[in-house]
Amino acid sequence: MAHGQKPARLIVRRTARRIRRAAGAVCIIVFLTCVLLEICLRGLGDLAVYAFFKGRFEKARDLEAGDFNILCLGDSYTWGGGSEADYHMIEGYPEQLERLLNRRPRSRPIRILNLGVPGYTSSDVRRLMERFLGTVSTIVPDMCIVATGINNYHPWELRRTLFTKMGHGSLVGHAYLWLTGLKLYRMLYFLGALSPHAEDLYTINEDTLTFKDPRLYTLYRKWLEEDLTEMHALCASRHIELVVLAYHIGFHSYEIQKSFCARHDVPFIDIPRLEKDPLTGRHTFQQASWHPTHAEYSKIARWVAEYLETHQLLPMCSPLNSSLPLLKDTSSGPMQTVADHSK
Repeated sequence: MAHGQKPARLIVRRTARRIRRAAGAVCIIVFLTCVLLEICLRGLGDLAVYAFFKGRFEKARDLEAGDFNILCLGDSYTWGGGSEADYHMIEGYPEQLERLLNRRPRSRPIRILNLGVPGYTSSDVRRLMERFLGTVSTIVPDMCIVATGINNYHPWELRRTLFTKMGHGSLVGHAYLWLTGLKLYRMLYFLGALSPHAEDLYTINEDTLTFKDPRLYTLYRKWLEEDLTEMHALCASRHIELVVLAYHIGFHSYEIQKSFCARHDVPFIDIPRLEKDPLTGRHTFQQASWHPTHAEYSKIARWVAEYLETHQLLPMCSPLNSSLPLLKDTSSGPMQTVADHSK
């Protein structure tokens, strides 16, 4: 009997070794596959970023020191998302603002560069500003118009910020930051496999966002103000006029930016709501994509132009042309004025 049990035990051991080897081989294959996917995703991401910024950075290198150069930084609201709904191409307010301001000859021609990137948070905008002023352009712009903060509400960014601030210095915090920094993790997140739902973090009722956890608002405010402070300091060190543009759409970012600008004496452009569309019953920025149309971007450009002219932040017009009207309302409906300028 003992003699018959020995081969059985050997078979069990050999089978166990084979299972361990197979499991190890599977783990190695999965690990190498993940590494390969991460490398590919990072390479594709770099190519996408290069393609997105290629034309803009080339235009930046063509800026001339004698011109009055303005950088418009922000997210899809600066880039021009939604303008294709009633226009043949994507064109945000910066391009329309440049044409509007150059209708009258000035002592220095105005050149505006659109550096809006869809999905960018305030931290992304800050890093882009640092990169542009540090390595991309040899010309220091005269003005930076920043519109940011809306994408900070994205569940991904809020979760990451929560772990960053509350787990700072801990092993769990560092591990989470490393994990969420992987492109593969982000891909799984945006595919829905790892996605927290927005309703788990806040509610939106009648255009008003309310955080379920009060700590999130505190962290969000600190996050946005830190980025604004660093951008303000960077612009001040280069003698660049910083202007903050905020969309009044019921989110906390508007009040935070308005308060920041009042404390630091930074020009603040308030983009008010438009009247409700009689057909859809919606305010502006409430279409399917939550973005303005091309016609609404033209109104934003006129509001920005009116503010910059009223507060004398632009080069003087030629004396012979100073009486020519700058703002010509070509859209339907009366033009609204800026509700609150800076203080």
